[in-house]
Amino acid sequence: MASTAALYALTAYYNPNSRFAEGNKRKARALAYTCYQMFRSTTSGLAADKVFFSEERDFETGPVGIEYKLRGETVEAFFVLYHMTKDPIYMWGRRAEVSGREWGWNIFKSMTEKCKTESGFAQYRDVNSAFSLLGDEAPSYFVGKTMKFFYLLFSNKNILTLQKTLFTTGGHMLPIFEQ
Repeated sequence: MASTAALYALTAYYNPNSRFAEGNKRKARALAYTCYQMFRSTTSGLAADKVFFSEERDFETGPVGIEYKLRGETVEAFFVLYHMTKDPIYMWGRRAEVSGREWGWNIFKSMTEKCKTESGFAQYRDVNSAFSLLGDEAPSYFVGKTMKFFYLLFSNKNILTLQKTLFTTGGHMLPIFEQ
């Protein structure tokens, strides 16, 4: 879902004059909000790897997929949406300590509080628990994608522009050359 939010945002960003641009932007923002709620709705503040949508509740975790696997797609969507809209809700800033509303910062705080170990980060086994066992691994995409997008989101510098950078599905940055 978070990848779809980023896709809608990028489609609107790269085609601002399209008749679909505003609709794509609204969809991206709505999906990003849903992704953030997946983090907020759990006891741990971390999103489950799998959620199920239901009529009783917007979404819920099931018996499987209740772990947080350190994925970066939500942060990627926040990064794209922030650069597209300049809305600080997606990131953090000097106001973060005051308002506590910035989504990226709240997720980062939950992740570091729950997943950080002496030697790095590890997957959280049960997002519905305030205290859970940690997995014995950190996937390579954690540094290559998740932490990269946190860095880009939180950086006060304009390290790159979306007009001149293409991101692969693995979070690698490729320059877009003008002809």
